[in-house]
Amino acid sequence: MKIFLYGGTFDPVHLGHTKIIDKISLLCHKTIVVPTHKSPGKNNFPNANSNNRYEMLNLLYEKSKNIEISQYELMQNKTTYSVNTINYYKSKYKKANISFVLGLDLFQSLDKWYKIEEIKEKINFVVLNRSNCLKMNNNSEQIKFLEDFNVEVSSSKIRELLKQNEFKQVKKMLPLKVFNYIIDKGLYN
Repeated sequence: MKIFLYGGTFDPVHLGHTKIIDKISLLCHKTIVVPTHKSPGKNNFPNANSNNRYEMLNLLYEKSKNIEISQYELMQNKTTYSVNTINYYKSKYKKANISFVLGLDLFQSLDKWYKIEEIKEKINFVVLNRSNCLKMNNNSEQIKFLEDFNVEVSSSKIRELLKQNEFKQVKKMLPLKVFNYIIDKGLYN
């Protein structure tokens, strides 16, 4: 069984995230989306609480057969390192081939990750490479590059626009269910 882990803050989940999830879910048996409680590399907590971010993702994928929204990191209620999440899923799916999905920017900073050598021994990587980035044609058994993968949306821009009540602009960047959820709950303003 081939499993892809795709982590992030998802604050909020936007059309860029869904484009990634939809694409990678075609390349494996199961995609596990892992919203984090708090990213190790960031000083601040996400703007929306863990429950809201989980619910936004779940609204989109609750009926999907091969996409699971994980509560693992959210339930830790603290900063969780990737190695812990990987170890959890390696023990849960002992015979699975697990890959970690990340952008080229994060991939290029892997040497700074906590226990990176242990991570490299346990999993493979799927790297999303934007078309305007350096071409990386060194696919190997452990690293697969998905070329020309542009995501022009950012959660921080969406949060900024929501604070300014720019709903018309934001609506174009979010799945409709997520937009309606944010409005109904009064998030980000």
